[in-house]
Amino acid sequence: MKKSPIIQSVDRALNIYKLFIDNEQLSITEISKKIGLCKSVCFKLVITLEKNGFLKQDLNNKKYEVGQIAFDIGSQYLINNTGFKQLLLKVYSLFDKLVQETGCTSQLAILESSHDVFVRIIASSESSSIVKISATLGEKIPVNVSSAGKCLIAFSEDPKLLEKVISNEFVALTPYSIIGEKEFIQEISQVKIQGYAVSDNEWHIGVFSLAVPVFNVFNKCKAALLISHPSNNIEKIKVSDSVAILKKYADLLLYQV
Repeated sequence: MKKSPIIQSVDRALNIYKLFIDNEQLSITEISKKIGLCKSVCFKLVITLEKNGFLKQDLNNKKYEVGQIAFDIGSQYLINNTGFKQLLLKVYSLFDKLVQETGCTSQLAILESSHDVFVRIIASSESSSIVKISATLGEKIPVNVSSAGKCLIAFSEDPKLLEKVISNEFVALTPYSIIGEKEFIQEISQVKIQGYAVSDNEWHIGVFSLAVPVFNVFNKCKAALLISHPSNNIEKIKVSDSVAILKKYADLLLYQV
């Protein structure tokens, strides 16, 4: 019988790592139960992953979560992907101007490929203002509380995407988060009509964001351009003016794939 070329320890470590696709944090005991291995073996594998930056431990609850290297590898994947490589090169060449013109933190987001209920921030540039919204590159945000998420769903070419998204249970992150199916459908319809999406205290209290779709040359929307700022400054910023600026830069981001 031909011997398998698969290295068992590597295979086990990768299977542990893949658990974090659907789980934000896991303890050794939880990993052991999910993967079907004894705790001592899981512990050694997790420690090895932690040493190499793939996992990190939350010192507050001793559970493990994805390490920074995961985003570094993911970013490399995006950069090497023909369409997103072009898009990322373009967006970073424009971010400084967009931040300066709006005074807001600027970001680019896409739908998670394996989880349509989340968006991923793939590019970010913070405002230089003392009072600002900090930008977390690589962060996952539920679509129901994200202006970018609403935008990506509203302008998606997939006619079944909205149905798929609302089949999942929405989580309320603030008292203003949209969690009702009917309310969310109405919100998406409004986004289609007005051409932009808003998140007002829905993700975090004190955060207001605007997003517009970014289309490719085939008129398909696979990314959203957004700006964020403290919601108590909303009177200082005209939504119509900000949307016009965002659309101007989104048009400049037209990409190939």
